[in-house]
Amino acid sequence: MDAWRPMRRHPFRPAVLFALLLLGACGRPGGTGDVGRGVLVIAVDGLRADHVGCYGYDRPTTPALDALAAEGVRFSQAFSTAPSLIPAHVSLITGCDPNVARRMHLANELEASPDERWRVPEKVPRLPIELLVGGFATAAFVDHEYLSPSFGFAPGFQRYLVSDASRKETPGATGMERVSDLFLQWVRSLDRSKPWFAYLHAHDLERLWTDPDPRWETYFTPRPGLDKVPPLGSTDDVFFAIPRSRWRGGARTLGYYEATYDGHVRRLDAALEQLFNNLRLQGRFENTTIVVVGTYGVQLGEAGLLLCSGRYSQADVRVPWIVRAPILPAERRGASIDHVASLLDVAPTLLDMVRVPAPRGMHGMSQLPVMLDPLAAPVREYAYASCGLQNGGAVFGERYTWEYTELGPQAMRRSWFGDDASHKGEKSELFYDHLETPFPWVAGRWSAPPADVAEAMRSAGAHWSEEQLRTRRVLQGGTLFYDPTKDAETIAELKEEGFLGDGF
Repeated sequence: MDAWRPMRRHPFRPAVLFALLLLGACGRPGGTGDVGRGVLVIAVDGLRADHVGCYGYDRPTTPALDALAAEGVRFSQAFSTAPSLIPAHVSLITGCDPNVARRMHLANELEASPDERWRVPEKVPRLPIELLVGGFATAAFVDHEYLSPSFGFAPGFQRYLVSDASRKETPGATGMERVSDLFLQWVRSLDRSKPWFAYLHAHDLERLWTDPDPRWETYFTPRPGLDKVPPLGSTDDVFFAIPRSRWRGGARTLGYYEATYDGHVRRLDAALEQLFNNLRLQGRFENTTIVVVGTYGVQLGEAGLLLCSGRYSQADVRVPWIVRAPILPAERRGASIDHVASLLDVAPTLLDMVRVPAPRGMHGMSQLPVMLDPLAAPVREYAYASCGLQNGGAVFGERYTWEYTELGPQAMRRSWFGDDASHKGEKSELFYDHLETPFPWVAGRWSAPPADVAEAMRSAGAHWSEEQLRTRRVLQGGTLFYDPTKDAETIAELKEEGFLGDGF
C-alpha cells in the first residue's frame, strides 16, 4: 500500500517568492549547465487514452502525438485523480490529491458555484513555485475561466493568462491554437539561455459540442454498428441520455457523435503538430521536455454517461501520459510503461527530471526510475480517483479496478431508477479486470479479483480516503467538520513538518 506522507510548508518566506517574481527569477550563478532547457506541460481536457493512436486506437486520430511517443515514453496505465476539470488540474499543478482543495463548508447540493467548492490552499506545494525557485521562468496559458487565479492556481507563475473562448475575447484561433500562440510569443521573448516552464491547457474536446468546426465534423465516417439515436436528457447530469447542453439536434446517432469527437481529436493533434514545428523553428524543440497528458476522459455510453464524464470508469479517468525528454536514453524511446501511474506523479517526475528537489508534501511519486530502466520496480501499487459526480471513488491496480459509489444527485438517481426518493444514498461496489474487460457494463460481465486482492484494494482505498479527509479538515480548520481534539495527531504531524504555525 502506498505510504501517505504529510505535506510541509515551503522552505522560503512569501517575501522571497515575491522578490523572485519581480526580478524574473534570475538563474543561479554557476548553474548545472543545462542552460536554455524547457519544460512544457500540455494538459488536454476530455482526452481519453483509448482514442489515441499509440494507445491502440484503430482510427488515425493522433499522428503528431504518436510521433512524439515514438521519441519518448508513454504510460499505458495512467489514471486521472478526478473525472472533472478543476480537481484534475489541482493534482497536475500541486502533485497532491485534489481533495486538499475541495472546500468542506457546504454539502455539494447546496454549493452555488465552483468558486465556492474549490480553492487550492496557500500551504499546498506547487510545481511552478518549485521550478521558479529553481531558476526557471514560468508561465501558464489556460483555456477556461474555471482555472482562473481565483481558484488558487496562479502562485509560482510569473505570467498567468486565462484565454476563455466562451468570452469571444479575441477573433480567430481558439483553444489549443490560441494558447499555443500566446505561449510561443512568451517563449520567444525570453533570453535563449534561460530555462523555462510553461503550462498549456486546452479545453477543445469539451467545447466542441457547442462550438463545432465544419472542417473536422466529417473527417471520420460513423461506424455502422453505432447507429442508435441516444435520448436527450432533461438536465446535464443524467444516465443513458445526452446532456441537453451537448445535443446537436435531429436524429444524430451515437456513431455520429463518436466520429465528431474523433474528428476534433484529429484537429487538436494538428494544432499540436504546428506547435512542435514552431518550437523546431525556434531551435528549442530538442532541448525541451514535453509532457502531453489528458486530464480526464469522456464517456460514449460505456458506463452510463454520454458525451460527458463524472464517473470512475476507464473512459472517464484512464488518460494518455506521453513524455518526450532529452534525458531519455535512445534505447528507451518508443517504450510503453505498463505500471500504474497517476496524475499525482507528473509534478514530482518533472522535478526529478530537471534535478529540482521535490517537496515531501506532494502525494505523487517520481516515475523517472521506470522511465529510464525497464527493469526498475513499479513506483506505486495503486492509483486513486475521487471528486466525481458521485460520492465515492476508485482504486486502480495493474490489473484490477475497484469502484465504490453512491448514485449521486437527484436527477441521476431518477434517470437510473425512474424515481429518486427510495434510493437516496444507495451504494454500489464493482470489481473488474480492466485489462480483460475495461468496460464491464458494455460487456455484461465482471471478472472479480481473488478475495485477498479485493480486500487489499478496499483497505488501500479506505486508508487513502481517511488520510485525505484528515489533512483536508486541518487545512480548512474552522469549518463545522473540524474537531481539534480528534485531529490532534494530524495537527502534530503537520506542525512537525513546518506546515502549520504555532497559532494553530
